[in-house]
Amino acid sequence: YVSVPSSNLRRAQAAVAAAKLDVLVFCEVGMNTMTYFLAFARLARRTALFWGHAVTSGVSAADALTARLGEEASLRTVGGIDYYVSSELFEGAASGAEDDVDDARRHAQRDYAERLWLMRGLTTRFARPPAPRAELLAKNDVIAVPHDRLY
Repeated sequence: YVSVPSSNLRRAQAAVAAAKLDVLVFCEVGMNTMTYFLAFARLARRTALFWGHAVTSGVSAADALTARLGEEASLRTVGGIDYYVSSELFEGAASGAEDDVDDARRHAQRDYAERLWLMRGLTTRFARPPAPRAELLAKNDVIAVPHDRLY
């Protein structure tokens, strides 16, 4: 949990950036001015938007990167939302033949500036993942993640 100042954008950005997050999840972008403008800054390695306001933010990290192709641009320097997390149930990709599901996913992606990440359930409750087995942690087979975090 990070307390974010609501009256000063630069201080709010600094407060979130100081947490050195790997993933920043926005519950919504667009219904509150502060969250809308926070989405333009790269405050975490990856950002995701949930369906609190069930439309695209329009603030795509890919668009920001493309706009700066002539400069030294990378995903570390441009803001925007990386993923919009939705459900196959909301986007019409939950039933039918495999070809129909793929077509529904492609069609749904056109409605979002962010990369669409479709989950199978309602995306309202998530089970806590199991802890990794001790023998996995002892090996160097685990993918390296900054800050010695394992996901």
